[in-house]
Amino acid sequence: MTTDTATALFGIANGAALATVVGVLIEVPVMLLLVKFCLRTQHWFTPREALAAAEAAAVEAANAGKK
Repeated sequence: MTTDTATALFGIANGAALATVVGVLIEVPVMLLLVKFCLRTQHWFTPREALAAAEAAAVEAANAGKK
């Protein structure tokens, strides 16, 4: 409906009508695909707790080497 309204009000060659069409027909599906990709690949990334533990271990190792 917003696409039809923008086209009727501003004409087919107007930037506002084009932005309305692009937003609805292109941006939304692309963002949904990106969300789906991120959810399917979240196991690829290390959880924050594991990163914090690794950093703590590295600091302890560095401090032990100084003594």
